[in-house]
Amino acid sequence: MSFTSNTFLYLFLPLSLIIFLIAKKARPRSAVLLAFSLLFYAYSGLKGLLFMLVVAAFIWVCGRAQERLAEGKRRDLAYGVTVLAALAPLFCFKYWNYTGALIRSFGVGLPAIVLKAAVPLGISFITFSAISYVTDVRRHQAPAGTFPETLLYLLLFTKAASGPIVRWGEFRACGPQPGNAAGPQPGASGTDLAAVSGSTLDDLYAGCRRAVIGLAKKLLLADYFGSVIVTIETGTAGGSDWLTRVFIAVLYTLQIYYDFSGYSDIAIGLSRCFGYRFRENFNYPYRSRSVTEFWRRWHISLGEWFREYLYIPLGGNRRGQARTLINLAIVFLATGIWHGAGLNYLFWGCLHGVAMLIERVTGWAKRTEKKPLAAGLGWIITILIVGIGWQAFRLDGGKALFSFYRDLLDPREIGIVTFTWRYFLNPRLVTMALIGVLGALGVHEKALGRLRELAEGKPAWAVLTNLGLVLLFLLALMMMVNADYRPFIYFQY
Repeated sequence: MSFTSNTFLYLFLPLSLIIFLIAKKARPRSAVLLAFSLLFYAYSGLKGLLFMLVVAAFIWVCGRAQERLAEGKRRDLAYGVTVLAALAPLFCFKYWNYTGALIRSFGVGLPAIVLKAAVPLGISFITFSAISYVTDVRRHQAPAGTFPETLLYLLLFTKAASGPIVRWGEFRACGPQPGNAAGPQPGASGTDLAAVSGSTLDDLYAGCRRAVIGLAKKLLLADYFGSVIVTIETGTAGGSDWLTRVFIAVLYTLQIYYDFSGYSDIAIGLSRCFGYRFRENFNYPYRSRSVTEFWRRWHISLGEWFREYLYIPLGGNRRGQARTLINLAIVFLATGIWHGAGLNYLFWGCLHGVAMLIERVTGWAKRTEKKPLAAGLGWIITILIVGIGWQAFRLDGGKALFSFYRDLLDPREIGIVTFTWRYFLNPRLVTMALIGVLGALGVHEKALGRLRELAEGKPAWAVLTNLGLVLLFLLALMMMVNADYRPFIYFQY
């Protein structure tokens, strides 16, 4: 069930919100959330739900064991086994078939055991949440929860499919507390998850507003850019000119940003409606002047997870420059592999990893923060690296990816050109691309901030703002009705 489906928007979400708000006390509200989360997950497949129930039960038992075992080798061994067991389903569902085929391609006589089971919804994100749960309990950063609390944390429908990846300790802290309907800010001290007292009207308004913005990003921008890419690829099947190939790369760079940041806005907004204040997952990453800065702004929850649970345990930057570079290389190799099996994802992870290593060795990232000329040059280099890297997510397989790169570097026309860039560059595409670029760079932020200051305390401004949100929502719904269904890009990860 997608956030942009009719079933979710017109039935599931209103029903869950109404019942949640009717259940005024903490425990009934958490029970409502859990029930609807299980229903949401069951919609994608009962087998997947049963499997995830087993995973959640295992993680809960292991969390309890970490809390009860004394410090020592037994506790360390139990933790190591738990992490490996949590990663095992992810490997089987996403990497087993690819790894087997890769090994057999080298002539190794490995039996061709192909796994045909459907990949459970959000398995990559749920796996990382499971590891966070056990690790935070092990580090005494948060106590183990009850089984319903653990299940709610792993399968909460607002974040289960594609994040954001909320750490267990943070999840306990970011929900409402008894006697304080607004709840603490993320990063506050832990509180009992059973004491979810619900969201206030302010939370509901702020959450809906955020979700509408995310819905507009997805349906008005990301899906439009995606449809244009499909049109270009269909029309240039026989051959294309160089500028058309550049168009595809630029449009996909915009599409993946608005698709995933739009999803994150919806997820964070809906979570706010139910009383959970999750931290930001995007902070205008296309403003970045270095790849290092890009990873502080893009998919923030994933970057923080790798830093907290892989980079720092490996030693971080505490053991000299050589060890720091090795640790960074391992992190980005793991980042590429996490996104999927295939040479294109491995290449993408290595591309970003190598760029960050070069920035670390040369001190380039720090220079871009201090010198205007370096900042401008750094932005150009970063956006080129990022844009080129994103094509690994669009194309299927390493052969198609490197064929596209080869054609992108060739300024000549390739094959039989039926349509040139002039055919595709119509006024609507120019307008939407301009809106997309300005929005991705956050050019509108200062203007909106200034307008908010001028309109502070003026009821007319609130009326106009709400009217604008309603119109934006209706426009997004119209686009959803008229367009073909396009799932969120990150649903496949």
